[in-house]
Amino acid sequence: MPVGKRGFTLVEAMIVVMVIAILAAIGMASHMRAREASQEVVCAGNRRSIEHAERQFMFDTSGPSATIQQLEDSGYLKRIEWCPAGGDYAWVECPEDSPLFHCTIACSIHGTGDVEEDE
Repeated sequence: MPVGKRGFTLVEAMIVVMVIAILAAIGMASHMRAREASQEVVCAGNRRSIEHAERQFMFDTSGPSATIQQLEDSGYLKRIEWCPAGGDYAWVECPEDSPLFHCTIACSIHGTGDVEEDE
């Protein structure tokens, strides 16, 4: 090796690669948590939209609740909303003895979540 010119040793290069790999792993973990949180927020919004459409359908028809497909077919939903994480929606609570038939929809992944009412 010529005098005055010195490159990285194998150990130094491996340490640099290891530090970069650790930083990439931390960044990916943070990205995945942010992605899951945003999917949960979108899912809650979808459930809220479906519940409002279903409530409007019941007020207009004075009848029992409808399926999500019936809500779309009758024009109460512009399109069927799907959970971005791949979950399925289903009605979990719809007391028929209540004068206001308040139905709750749940996602198979996110559950009923904290869907807050807009009042």
